[in-house]
Formats: sequence, structure tokens, C-alpha cells
Amino acid sequence: MNEIEHSTSTSLDNFDTDVGMRSSSGFTGLKNFGATCYMNSVIQQLFMVPDLRYGILSSAVQADEKFSSTLFQLQLVFANLQETEKKYYTPRDFTKTIRIEGGPVDVRRQQDAQEFFNILLDTLETELKTTTNEKLLKEVFGGELCSEIKSLEDEYEYVSQTIEPFFSVQLDIKNKKSIEEALDFYIKPDILEGDNKYYCEKYDKKIKVHKRAFLNKTSNTLIINLKRFEFNYNTLSRYKVNDYCEFPMELNIKPWTQEGILEREKAKAKLKLKDKSEFDSDEEIHDHELKKRTEEHK
Repeated sequence: MNEIEHSTSTSLDNFDTDVGMRSSSGFTGLKNFGATCYMNSVIQQLFMVPDLRYGILSSAVQADEKFSSTLFQLQLVFANLQETEKKYYTPRDFTKTIRIEGGPVDVRRQQDAQEFFNILLDTLETELKTTTNEKLLKEVFGGELCSEIKSLEDEYEYVSQTIEPFFSVQLDIKNKKSIEEALDFYIKPDILEGDNKYYCEKYDKKIKVHKRAFLNKTSNTLIINLKRFEFNYNTLSRYKVNDYCEFPMELNIKPWTQEGILEREKAKAKLKLKDKSEFDSDEEIHDHELKKRTEEHK
């Protein structure tokens, strides 16, 4: 890390002489240029993931690409957050390497943190390909989502599953009281029937199916992005969702994996047989299961 340390000590543009000393908490902040709180919050959260931080700092960047490299500029940010005695670091050069909507970051314009996160990881994934840490992001954040199409007609047995990689799970939280409820909605199947039946090549005909997605594989660090912006088709503009949403300090993701879904479906079938008169609909059974899981987390 000697080369990074030398670069940070000679880059006077990134230092403010009157910023004060590092907080007694042991952490250093990042300067807000006016509307870059979304950027700073993402960077600081990524910095707090040890495996990612060590991997970024140990990645070698070509000398002729350093000042235009997002990877190198992120190394400078991480190195300062880790080593400087200053109260905060000014990531001015970093903002010049990120491209949003085809141009450099406009520090006076607020952006969506989720969009910035996706752009940053896409950029880092590309630049890491020339280093020995090519698979760093997949190892730290990489997961797999399984998209399933399954026949609901007994005479036409059919199941199709497609695996897709992901770095984060994006959850709708509008009108959702908790992360668990948002995850339930995430894996809730869509029923394709009537005029909207699924064309199955196996039988050369349209059949009734359910279409859903579930978590197939996750890494040790699971990133959940909350969809805090919705589009208003009346005003043709985005608005922020301010709904209350609870989250537990510990989250067992098994219920939203294929194994967990099968267990829940078996339990639901047994519950229906046990006392059909107690619940009038599948929604009531779902609410009962969600309440039970919530109580188990407490």
C-alpha cells in the first residue's frame, strides 16, 4: 500500500487544511459536495465490508490509468478512510471517474443510491478483470436468482428454471410493513392463465403456469436494496416512498429459497387439512405464517 499512501500524501486537491482530526469513534467521514450524500453513504457501507476493502486495496492498477480509474480512486478513498487522521476526506477525483447518464457526476444533483451502486459495481467489475482479483465482487456479493416457470395443469407436467447472477436483491417496500413481507412479495408467483397462458414448446400449446423467482444461492454478504422511488404516471415523475418498513437485526433467508418455499407449501397444505374452517383464504394462511415467523425472530 506504499504507492497509495504516497499518492494520497501528494494529492493536495483532496485535502482541506482546516478539517480537524479524526473522530474519537475511530472513523473518518467523506465530504458532501452539495448533493453527494447518496454516493458517500454507499462508499462508506462498502468500506465496512472487510473482504471487499482488503480486495480493493490489494488490486494493482496500471500506472498510466490511475487518475482515470474508478478502481484506483476508490483505493484512495478506502486508504484515507482507513489511515488518515483527518476528520473527513474529500473524494473530488473519485467523482470525476464515475459516469452517470453518459457524463461525470454532477455533484449538485441528487441521484438514486441504488442506481449509483449498480453503476459503481459494473465499473469495478470491468476494471478488476485486469487484476488478480477478477472475481472479487462475485466472491463477496455474488448470488444467484432462480426464475421458475411451472405448469399448474396435471396433464401437462412442465418445469423450467433459469439461473441469473446478482449482486443485490431489490425489494418493493410500498405498502410493505417489513423486510419479510417485502421478500414474500418478491417470491410471490404470478399465475398465467386464460388469454395470458404460457406457450410451452414441449407440448406445442398454451398451458396454465405460475411464474416466480427465488433465491438460489447467496454469498456471506447479502445486499438488499429498498425501492424507495416509484413512478407516477399521472405526473410523469418519480416520487419517494416514505412508507414505514421494519427490519430484523438477524434475518434467516431460508424461507425465500427453493428449500424454504417447498417447506412452506407443505406446511400450508397440512394447515388447510388440519382445520379448513379456521382460515377462509390463502391470504389468511399467509398472514398467519408471517406473524409466526415474526414472533420467532423476536
